[in-house]
Amino acid sequence: ERMTERKKERKKEKKETKEKKKKKERKKERMAKYYFDKYPEICEEPMSLGYDGEALRERLQKRYEYIIKPIENLKGNALTLGGYNGRIPLALLDFMDHVTTIESIYFHQCETNLAKYKKPEQYTVIPEDFFHALPKITENINVLVMAGVYYHISSHQHLINLVCSLNPELIILDSVFLKGDKLRIDFNKGKYGLQGQATVSLTKMFFKNCGYSMKQIYWDEKDYKSSSLKDYKTGRRKTFHCTKLERN
Repeated sequence: ERMTERKKERKKEKKETKEKKKKKERKKERMAKYYFDKYPEICEEPMSLGYDGEALRERLQKRYEYIIKPIENLKGNALTLGGYNGRIPLALLDFMDHVTTIESIYFHQCETNLAKYKKPEQYTVIPEDFFHALPKITENINVLVMAGVYYHISSHQHLINLVCSLNPELIILDSVFLKGDKLRIDFNKGKYGLQGQATVSLTKMFFKNCGYSMKQIYWDEKDYKSSSLKDYKTGRRKTFHCTKLERN
C-alpha cells in the first residue's frame, strides 16, 4: 500500500511539474508576442484607449510595430506630444539617447512608470500644455512623435507650426482624420474641451507650408483582425511620416 501511495504522489508531482513547465512556456510565448508585456503597468492602465485585456495588448502591439519599430535604427533625441502612461517614451528609449515627453494630464503615471524602468538622465517629463511647452524646447530634436493628440486639439495649424519650428528630421503623426479631400476641420466638444478632426489634405497643406511632406505608412491587412483596430481598418485613423522637403 505504501508503494502504491508513493507512486501516486510521484505521479502527482510529475503532473504538477509538467503543468508548471507548460505555464512557464505559455508565459514566455506571450511575452515574445507582445512588446509591452515587459511593462505590466502599461497594460494595467489602459488610460484613454477604451480597451483592456487581449484587445488592448493587440492594439498596443500593432501600434508599436507600425509607429515605433520602423525607426529603431535612429539615434539622438526624441520628443513625444502626449506621454500617457509612459508607453511611447519607454519604447523610444530602446534606441533613442534621450526622450522628452510633454504630458499634462497623466503626468504622474508617466513619470512613475519611466522612473521604474529608466535612468533619470534618459528622459524628461514636462507637465504642461503643448502650446506652452513647445516654444521653450531648446534641445536638438531628431524625432518627434504625435500619436493620438492631433484630433484632440482646436489649433491644428498652430501646433504644426510649433513642431516644425523645432526642425526635427522626422515627425510621426498617428491620428484620426476627417474623411474627404476638402480643406476642412470639423469641431466638436470633446473630453478635454473643443477639439477638431482635420482632413489629410488640409494637414498636408499645413506641413507643406512649414517645409515638410507627408507620406502614409500603410498597415498590412492581416494586422486588422483585432476588433481593437477597427479605426485603422476603416481608414479613419492613419499613420504618417513627415520629412523635410528637398530645397532646389
